[in-house]
Formats: sequence, C-alpha cells, structure tokens
Amino acid sequence: MGIAGNPEVGFEIYPNPVSDKVMIRMNVSGGSKCMLKLVDVPGQVISEEKFDGLLTGQVISVDVSKLAEGVYFLRIDCNGSSSVQRIIKD
Repeated sequence: MGIAGNPEVGFEIYPNPVSDKVMIRMNVSGGSKCMLKLVDVPGQVISEEKFDGLLTGQVISVDVSKLAEGVYFLRIDCNGSSSVQRIIKD
C-alpha cells in the first residue's frame, strides 16, 4: 500500500534481509513511469533509477552487494504516488 493509503503504487521486495540483489515485484497501473530511490537511514540517496512503462508483476533487480550492512529504504514514486519499504542488508 502506498503512502496515505494510496493503492496506485505498491511493490513486494525479496529476499529481505538481502546480501547481493534485491528483487522488486511491481504492483502499479499499466505502463507507469516510476522513479526508484535507495536511501540510507540519515536520508542520503544512495542510488536512483527511472523506469518507463512498468507493468504489474514486472520484476526489477537492484544490486546492493557493495552496500555496508544495515538498514536502507526503497522508495518508489509512480505517477504522483509513492510507496516506501525497509530493506535490511546483511
């Protein structure tokens, strides 16, 4: 579920905790333009990537192998809606 209960953008992450690559299964309106941001606890953007034409069920892979162990947040903004989930890097 998105922020403020907005169901327009959602995603499932696995595995979590993660050691090398986190998989993101999207649940968005068809053909969505999205921005994916990986953020650390203090709020610094570690990486960001734009995606055009995302579909529900599409899986995106993000390499986190070079990150230090700890907690990170994955934020996805699609068509004006946002959703955030916590990732634990081990």
